[in-house]
Amino acid sequence: MRGTESAASPGSPATSSVDGEVIGVDRTAPQDRLNSSVRVVLRTEAEQPVTVELAPGWYLDEQRLSFSRNDRLRVQGKRSVAPDGSSTIVAWEVEKGRQVVPLRDQQGRPVWAPGSER
Repeated sequence: MRGTESAASPGSPATSSVDGEVIGVDRTAPQDRLNSSVRVVLRTEAEQPVTVELAPGWYLDEQRLSFSRNDRLRVQGKRSVAPDGSSTIVAWEVEKGRQVVPLRDQQGRPVWAPGSER
């Protein structure tokens, strides 16, 4: 099962919506739990996999959101492309099944940061 990619928010070519299958999960586990982060790699219809920067592990745990190989996700966020053509998306929203979890606002501010509205 492969995913699709499309432009999301109007007026921002660097903003993307990606639908794909998880082919890798990286949950860093530093000693300081607040600094841990989770990223996934999605297989889409694009030639290369897309790396998606999600959120700190503790925030995803609070949302009861976990990721495994072969999970289907829809991600919206800001895309950057490296000189080698690889893509990374900093996600502002992730959808898994019926669960939609906000991660950042459209200015890129994390919703888990102090002073943000959740």
